[in-house]
Amino acid sequence: MSPWRIPLLSLVILALSTGILLLASPARQTVAPRLSGAQIYGKIQGLGPGCAGCHLSVKLGLDGPAASGLSKGIHPVRKKLLEHPFFELDSRECTGCHTKVHKSWNDSAHGQSFSNPIFQHAFKRDKKAWCLNCHAPLWEPDSMDPEQIARDPDFRALYAQGINCATCHIRNGAIVGPTNFSGREEELFHPVTYDPGLGRETFCAGCHQFNFVDKLEPFVVYANDMAMQNTVAEFTEHRKTLPSNLKKQCVDCHFSPEHQLKTAIQTSSTPEIELTLKLERLYQKTEKTNNYRLTWSIQMNNLGHHYPTGDLFRILTLYAYDSSGNEVYRYDFRKEVRVIDRALVRDTTLKPEAGSMIARRNSEVFLSVPAKRCELVYRLQGSIEPKIHSEFETGVLRKTLYSGPCKK
Repeated sequence: MSPWRIPLLSLVILALSTGILLLASPARQTVAPRLSGAQIYGKIQGLGPGCAGCHLSVKLGLDGPAASGLSKGIHPVRKKLLEHPFFELDSRECTGCHTKVHKSWNDSAHGQSFSNPIFQHAFKRDKKAWCLNCHAPLWEPDSMDPEQIARDPDFRALYAQGINCATCHIRNGAIVGPTNFSGREEELFHPVTYDPGLGRETFCAGCHQFNFVDKLEPFVVYANDMAMQNTVAEFTEHRKTLPSNLKKQCVDCHFSPEHQLKTAIQTSSTPEIELTLKLERLYQKTEKTNNYRLTWSIQMNNLGHHYPTGDLFRILTLYAYDSSGNEVYRYDFRKEVRVIDRALVRDTTLKPEAGSMIARRNSEVFLSVPAKRCELVYRLQGSIEPKIHSEFETGVLRKTLYSGPCKK
């Protein structure tokens, strides 16, 4: 480079830096429109696939310190964020004071995010670090090989604890929590840094909201189009329609104080999913017509986003069978995206009605034979289930919410 170009380049850089500082100066801010935290966050995310889209919002105090470790699967939780002077990262450290919480967490989807058989099956097939970043966020990429973990997982290792206590509650030498203990410090065995962000949907979005991947190596880059998992965006969009008395956060429906994760995958005796079935015989003059009418309706209560949501493999299916066990009717509640071009093929998921937390769907179909038995089944790997069902124990891939007569 010519000697005269160096000072010229320095002047250009100085001028650009001065311009940026002037734009951010107090005088400039007095005339610029005031942006809300959500608007600032949206602008930051729009900067692109780099670190700023996830992490700069934490620096601005929008999401809280705990969110600084979550990156929508771009990387695991950085080890330097998890150093604490008194506590190790093993969740068993917490059992002395938090016995019930630890047991509830251990039995939950978070506690089993690495060890559950569906993830293990998928990870053994794909062997991608990207999978570990959310399902085993305490793995260490500098010293561990994802392919080796896939071939021979060590279920005694720290990463096998999945989304453990430290993943969310230790940041920069402090334990963080969603409760403000200011003035009540004597109640605590250890200090707790108040982080209101732990109760917000932006924290959940650190794992439960991301787009399709454009490339995985040398680092993860997400596409800027269709969401692959869209749960948090579905929730925030629907919440805009709700009256103030119904506005909630994710934790209000999905988390108990003892860290029990609550979902709608429950038995039909709970009020979360209500199914009504009616089968009628229609007396026609000809044998060639469909002589039976099956009428069904389904209602989900306390629903703040689409259902099923999250993983695109999840499908809720209503089946009807004849007296010989043959399938005579089927309806799928699902979202289907064509991966090759990320085009939405169909979306028949249940969606809460504007202004409420209730989703409804009903239909009637005409059958040539009577439907003797109906089933409502939540299928966790629905689209690929026929290929892999032999590799799983009964009840892992399919959760039966109702099985019985087609009159209910």
